Amino acid sequence: MISVRYLLLFVFLSLTIYQVTAQCSGTSAEMIVGYRFTSITPPGYPNGYAGYLNCSWIARTQVQGDVLLIMSTENTVSCSGDTVNVHDGQNRFANTLGDNHCSDNGNVKTSGFIVTTAESAYIEFVSDGISAATEKGFDMKIISGHDFAGSACSSPVNLSATSNLQYITSPSFPESYTTNTDCQWIIQTTLGRVMLNLMFMDIEVEESCSYDYLNVTDEGYSLKLCEERYWSETKYVSNGTSITVDFHSDEQSTRRGFILSYQQTNLPCSYCTANITKPFYMLTFILAICLS
Repeated sequence: MISVRYLLLFVFLSLTIYQVTAQCSGTSAEMIVGYRFTSITPPGYPNGYAGYLNCSWIARTQVQGDVLLIMSTENTVSCSGDTVNVHDGQNRFANTLGDNHCSDNGNVKTSGFIVTTAESAYIEFVSDGISAATEKGFDMKIISGHDFAGSACSSPVNLSATSNLQYITSPSFPESYTTNTDCQWIIQTTLGRVMLNLMFMDIEVEESCSYDYLNVTDEGYSLKLCEERYWSETKYVSNGTSITVDFHSDEQSTRRGFILSYQQTNLPCSYCTANITKPFYMLTFILAICLS
């Protein structure tokens, strides 16, 4: 049985820009995208955007050879006169990925996933002179993709957590994982505890997570996770000096999988979770519930 052991309240100062505002004056806003997602929104979002906008962004991977995983969420851009296009390269002349990422009749729409073939993407947003109260804009999520599964899907892999960030992913990430897959990573540290940071998850949903799942085990406690299109960040801190991560897929549907980081930490509690996606330079109170 899970019980609340104690509550830890602390102030977190974020020094990273997670939301990138548009450059709509003829010069593209450029950004480097790592393994923590970046969010792109038009001016005025979510309260509505102006007419006659011509905005563009160039997103580049932080590591050479990586690709970008992109999805447009909370989209209410009108299909009748406005366009949101994603190009597979660093300018508007590169191939377009998918159709116009817009929404009909003001309905909120979430697009499917897009994976670039190159290390960059050019995103452009153009609005006409007509706007409606239902047209709020869009929130486009972008994260770098790289397969960090290693050989864990053939036999269990032992990893050593240090003060440096390291990563594990589902096999083939950001492409879809395969069916009938079982992977296991055993992460240990010689000092302190192990901290996991789940940064993206797209795993087939079922009420008890019995089809496909990500499972975190720590000294007898097991936490099973499955969620589709989960763009958020959640921390898990081990009770001891090791933590085990298992990934399982059944014989049917597959999705994009997951990416998480791991490192050594001196945090004093077990299974602390907190959403750490916060605006630039905002003092944020994070309530971490420590479970045992």
